[in-house]
Amino acid sequence: MTDTASAFPGHLGDGLFRPATAAGPWVLIHRFRDQEAARAGRRHLSGPHCSTTAHDTPTTAPPRWKMALAAFAAVLRISLIGNGLLGPALRAWPLVARVLTLALLFSTLMTYLMTPAVTLVLRRWLYAATSTAREGPTR
Repeated sequence: MTDTASAFPGHLGDGLFRPATAAGPWVLIHRFRDQEAARAGRRHLSGPHCSTTAHDTPTTAPPRWKMALAAFAAVLRISLIGNGLLGPALRAWPLVARVLTLALLFSTLMTYLMTPAVTLVLRRWLYAATSTAREGPTR
C-alpha cells in the first residue's frame, strides 16, 4: 500500500501508528502536498480503514545553491575532523582502502548526523523564500 501511495504525485510520506491497546487497530496515514493530490490518492487507496491527509502548507525544496552551501558546511566539518583524527592512522593503508573507509564513514555521518543537524540549524535561511512567498507581501 505504501509503495502504491508513493507513486502518486504530491505524496509526502506515510505514518504507521501502533494501536493504543493490544486489540486496537494499526493506523496508516498517507500525507499529500495538497487537497488535489490527496483526492487523486484517495480514489486509489480507499478502503474501510484508509485515511489520506493533505499538507496545509506547500513543501518546496530550497534553492540548490543554498543546499550546496549547507552540504559544504557539513562536509567541511566531517572532512576536517575525519582527516585530522583518522588521517595519521590510515596513512599506511593503500589508497583505495583509505578512500573506501573515509567515503563510507563520511557518507554515513552526512546521512544520519550532519545533514539533519545542518538542515535544522539553517532551516529559516534554507526555506526563507518559501515561507515569505506563502505569507504574502508585508505592509
